[in-house]
Amino acid sequence: MDKHIIDQPMKWLLLFSLGLMTVEVKAQKVISLNQAVSIARENNLWNKISKQEFEAATADYEDSKNAILPQVSLGGSYQRFSKVTLFQDGLGDTKQMSRKPGPTSAGTGIEAAFNLYTGGRQQAAIEEQRQRRDLAGLTTQEQQSSITLQVSIQYFDLVNTIEQQKLIAEQLARAEVRLKNIRALYRNTKVTRSDVLRAEVMLANVQLQAERAANDRMISNNRLKLLLNQKDQEIIMPADSAGMPLPTVPPLTLKNDGLANASYAVRKAQASEGLLQTRLKLIKSNYKPTVTMFSAYNFSYPNYLFFTPIDQAYSIGFLGIKVQYNLSSLYHNKNKEIAASIRLQESKQVGQAVADNVSEHIEALHIKYHESLNRIEVAQKTIEQTKDNYRIVSTKYFNQLALLIDLLDADNLYQESKYSLIRAEIDALNYYHQLQFAQGIL
Repeated sequence: MDKHIIDQPMKWLLLFSLGLMTVEVKAQKVISLNQAVSIARENNLWNKISKQEFEAATADYEDSKNAILPQVSLGGSYQRFSKVTLFQDGLGDTKQMSRKPGPTSAGTGIEAAFNLYTGGRQQAAIEEQRQRRDLAGLTTQEQQSSITLQVSIQYFDLVNTIEQQKLIAEQLARAEVRLKNIRALYRNTKVTRSDVLRAEVMLANVQLQAERAANDRMISNNRLKLLLNQKDQEIIMPADSAGMPLPTVPPLTLKNDGLANASYAVRKAQASEGLLQTRLKLIKSNYKPTVTMFSAYNFSYPNYLFFTPIDQAYSIGFLGIKVQYNLSSLYHNKNKEIAASIRLQESKQVGQAVADNVSEHIEALHIKYHESLNRIEVAQKTIEQTKDNYRIVSTKYFNQLALLIDLLDADNLYQESKYSLIRAEIDALNYYHQLQFAQGIL
């Protein structure tokens, strides 16, 4: 039984060591956060999709401007007629004769129409497509900023797992040395068998934590590569650390209450409101008449302008103006206008609600960011304190002045203090980037 308890942790240690060796064999790619963001902006599939949608919206806008150009059509025709069958006295008496002046006819011509006045309909349609293009551009910027935020969070998540691996490796080394010394004390009958078993269990738990950290690192690496759209087998090694310098973010004051207006959510809400205003103008334009200038020029054969038709070709053209008013718009357009007005008012309320939510979110991120900075200062002091505490308790234990549980608690407390520092540093970096995204400047 003792052999099994002792060998099982060593088995896990061997497997974990082989796993680390496998990771080390793979090629590594060292990249900084700025490099990762640059790669993602260029290669991320969602960014590419968003850019394509913006290009499509731009093409729609350019197409809408072409609607003010004249409508021009060119056509031609040729017909050859059969003989005309004439019926008399019912269907009993028939005779045939050729069509006059001949069995053939042909013609070609050009027609054009130009809107002189549409009640603002064309201008509103162009403005609507321009606003849709601008909204698509804003969505593209938001998508790129969102991917930047995701890359930053995932990058520091990878940094976090690597730092945890280092801390676990240090704890693993302490646990191995501690177990070795406790076994020596046990052989000299200085401690009981329960101390050896408890030290072995502690070592096994640390080994399991090391395996979990290695798996977490691989998962985090794969997620980051997915955001970067990297298909190679290289392992990403972050060039930046959790302890990188943190920027100073001043507290919120009455002077910067308008920070929410720069956020993508608020700007998109404002763009949507403008789009609905243009839509309302477009609906109201249906109440107004349209004035169209139109013309045509034809070349035809035979001449049907006179009776009887003459066996000759002729050409003729005309220029005219048409005024049209759609009376049905008086009752068809009424409910459309009411619905558009309601949606416009709703959009204004949505914009205000979004601005309020963003302002609250920005304020919360400011609070959490400065809280993380305070946690970093506390954690840095705590590490030194828990390190001294572990050293003191360790000395006492091996001098038979403390219990093993006190030593293990001191070790865990020391380990947790170092974890706390890393978490505080990672949290601060994440809050900072979330704050930049919320303010629309990431």
